[in-house]
Amino acid sequence: KMQKEILNKMRKVVQNLLEISKEQEALKQETKNLDPNSQRFRENAQQQMDMLGDLNNVANSMGEISKKSFSISPEMGKEIGNAMRQMGQAIQSMEQRNPFGTSHQQGEAMASMNRAAMLMQGAINAMKQGGGQGMGMAALMQRLGQMSGIQAGINIQTGQAMGQGQGLSQQQMAEYQRLAAQQGALKKSLEQLTNEAKNMGELSKLLGDLERIAKDMSEVQTDLEQGNVNPETQKKQERILSRLLDSQKSMRERDYEKRRRAEVAKDFKRLSPADIDLTTQEGKNKLREELMKILEEKYSKDYEDLIRKYFDALEKEKIE
Repeated sequence: KMQKEILNKMRKVVQNLLEISKEQEALKQETKNLDPNSQRFRENAQQQMDMLGDLNNVANSMGEISKKSFSISPEMGKEIGNAMRQMGQAIQSMEQRNPFGTSHQQGEAMASMNRAAMLMQGAINAMKQGGGQGMGMAALMQRLGQMSGIQAGINIQTGQAMGQGQGLSQQQMAEYQRLAAQQGALKKSLEQLTNEAKNMGELSKLLGDLERIAKDMSEVQTDLEQGNVNPETQKKQERILSRLLDSQKSMRERDYEKRRRAEVAKDFKRLSPADIDLTTQEGKNKLREELMKILEEKYSKDYEDLIRKYFDALEKEKIE
């Protein structure tokens, strides 16, 4: 019943996006031919503001769906955010009576809405074909991978801040405060993911692992806020990254097992992967393998850059 409700809400989002996109196209066609002295700029700007309000309502609807399903991907949110930004810039261009700039920005907004609608429709199709669970698992793995990338970045920057010399400088403390805010935001995202997983059947098996990760994140956040950053803090950060990667690997294996059982109609169990021991070369090699698997999946360039930097940091470390 819940899945049907979610699907209906997702279909409504697609419908609303396409309607707003169609309205945007009509306004774009009218605006691009306006004379800079035309009084229509003011009226068109008001229409654009109304569309921006409608799109904001769609974004709120997507936010509500994301609380109940993993199917709302970061890519969808990125496209909606870009469409809203382009609409805002189009309003400014109309105030400046710039038909060319306005038309370009309206076209960009329309394109982003269309891409968001396509992504949403793809998620709907995947949910229908996989009974809802498959899409949830795929989306969860993607979000865990993105969190791994963010955590790798925090780890790198913490190490760099620690290497700024003896004593705690004002600049160093400011950097720790910034990293503490990042770690806190990541912890909040993980806690939201944990709450969502409670309603996802088999995914609830991950709850214990995710809750332990959140506990370590909270301790690291406190260390950073207090400027009490030491090798133990770094060990906690490495453990967080290791467990995030382990959770993603465990999800991947569970998904494989489920598909395997469907194919051969046999039930078999696989042990959950142990924490990666980063004090050994074997452990670091395993970590590289897991990071490579993330890089093979489609993530943003920012995440990939962070993961590659973490690779470099691992390569520079020497085991005593």
